[in-house]
Amino acid sequence: MRPLVLALAALITLSTASMVRAGPSCVDRNGDPIHCGVKGAMPVGWTPSPQTLLRVQMSRPRGTGFLNLERAACLLALFLAATALLPDFDGAHGEDWDRQEDDGDRRE
Repeated sequence: MRPLVLALAALITLSTASMVRAGPSCVDRNGDPIHCGVKGAMPVGWTPSPQTLLRVQMSRPRGTGFLNLERAACLLALFLAATALLPDFDGAHGEDWDRQEDDGDRRE
């Protein structure tokens, strides 16, 4: 009975999730995404002319995407190397831990 209820719940969840729609998207005069209804936003469905898109694309710097990817890969490699250099420690043995204030002679 329990698997049937779980399967039915999953089916209902998956069928209702596909009904969700995103809101309309707007662009500014340069073709950059912007919230609809704010200053500088064009009407829903408006697209800039191909000449405007080409002009904006030519004014943006080229090749920054690969540089950012290369930097991220170097940072990840540096993090993994630093993690590999850490000393072994599993905490299973008493000598793995430093002496604490309440360790020692306890008289109860």
